[in-house]
Amino acid sequence: MSMPEDEKALEKEQEKTEEKESEKSWQEKTRRDPLAGIIWPLILIWLGVAMFIDRFGLLASVPLLQGLSFWPFFAFGAGVILCGEVVVRLLVPEYRQPIGGTLFFAVLLMASGISQTFGWEIVAPVALIGLGVILLATSLMRSR
Repeated sequence: MSMPEDEKALEKEQEKTEEKESEKSWQEKTRRDPLAGIIWPLILIWLGVAMFIDRFGLLASVPLLQGLSFWPFFAFGAGVILCGEVVVRLLVPEYRQPIGGTLFFAVLLMASGISQTFGWEIVAPVALIGLGVILLATSLMRSR
């Protein structure tokens, strides 16, 4: 047996209404949290800047950055941008949201960026200790 035409039309109308509601909620979310709409464009801008710096050989001209290749340089900078997001989310009450995933990804990017210079033997334990301290401090601040 097939479904009557009226029921099919009603079902299609409900699907359209649900789609519109999901679109509205995404737009509302973006309006309420403009920080989320800023971070990834900043990372793309950083990618372009890092490409220019690498292309014109400026990495080799800075003593601290000598021997560093493009991808670790970019990864470290992207991690710094994500750390900036974490700091804003912690300090500005309107933008407070869970930060664990962002913080983990930021530390991972920064660690992979500096591992070429210092080696994973040093970077991995320092990154884990730093991440643990930050998560502990966040947890203690939240419990107040």
